[in-house]
Amino acid sequence: MHKNLHTERLILRELKESDAEAIFKWARDPEVTRYLTWNPHGSIEVTETILALWLKDYENEECYRYGIELKESGELIGMIDVVGYHHGNPVIGYVSNRDFWNKGYMTEALNAFKNMLLEKYDTIVIEAAKDNIGSNKVIQKNGFRYVYTEKRSMKGEELEINGYRYLKGGVGRMRVLIINGSGRTNGCTARALKEVADALQEDGIEVNTYNVGNQDIRGCISCHSCRKTGRCVFNDAVNEIAPIFEEADGIVVGTPVYYAHANGNVISFLDRLFFSTRFDKKMKVGAAVVSSRRAGSTSAFDEINKYFTISQMPIVSSNYWNEVHGFKAEDVEKDIEGLRTLRNLGHNMAFMLKAIKLGRLEFGYPETEKGPSTSFTDGL
Repeated sequence: MHKNLHTERLILRELKESDAEAIFKWARDPEVTRYLTWNPHGSIEVTETILALWLKDYENEECYRYGIELKESGELIGMIDVVGYHHGNPVIGYVSNRDFWNKGYMTEALNAFKNMLLEKYDTIVIEAAKDNIGSNKVIQKNGFRYVYTEKRSMKGEELEINGYRYLKGGVGRMRVLIINGSGRTNGCTARALKEVADALQEDGIEVNTYNVGNQDIRGCISCHSCRKTGRCVFNDAVNEIAPIFEEADGIVVGTPVYYAHANGNVISFLDRLFFSTRFDKKMKVGAAVVSSRRAGSTSAFDEINKYFTISQMPIVSSNYWNEVHGFKAEDVEKDIEGLRTLRNLGHNMAFMLKAIKLGRLEFGYPETEKGPSTSFTDGL
């Protein structure tokens, strides 16, 4: 048995046998049931039979079904409940007597019911027919975020259904790891990465920035010790940053251009970071940022992106390649187009992070087909 919920004008409480007559008033109304999955009740006996089944459901502690009662009169005017689960998240349904529409009662009831469910669940799902203007307004007033519209056949009629989600704390806390691969802590690369970081933070994304370009980081020696211990045999920045990478939703790697490629330090770092960590990087978002005096930027850009594409990590793009030009940090200030490109990159990344999280909640991640590795020479 769940506790009653109280609002300014309503009591949300469990149904009882004596509610049959009040339920029949709305359950028989074709206008009320127009967008519901069930047909109008033809008689009070139908309502009594269905109510008996609803009451039996209370034996299951996962049954969340409340009658909506007016405090002032004690009259039962509607019902709200969890009608199912979508990827483990509760799906809300509700109905009310037409005499009490457009008075704010359902908005009030949904708010209380939603807040009760949020004590246990992080995400709540709700749907409404697109043509059901009033119901869509109730849902939107309660802070649910529109996610999709899909066509669905219901009682012999083709309807467009709007789907909504409510996420506790919005999309929740999201973080991006920023790696500065330059030997100069406050050089051109740092200035470029700051532009990305500022845009991310403006959109509510946390950032953690680390400089690895000025550290003594050696390359991988293929000892495979990490397969046994879960960490690299060389205890340096790789092991320090690995758990931060695991918790992050995305990563931005910045590098200066040396001889048309990325700084060797950052390549050694990425080789060992990606190889020694066994956690799934799938759908973490990746972005490369490069800084050059004049040329060689696109080959370095491509070099960094390969770490993402082998790890099922979506790459964020901007309106131009993610690069700035200059010999000193103050030179980058003059690269107005480059800085604008990086601001767009940050905002695009924030959007992609949120979109992927919402997509995971709605559809789940696609499954990865696995099998034996093959060589080109013998097919084995």
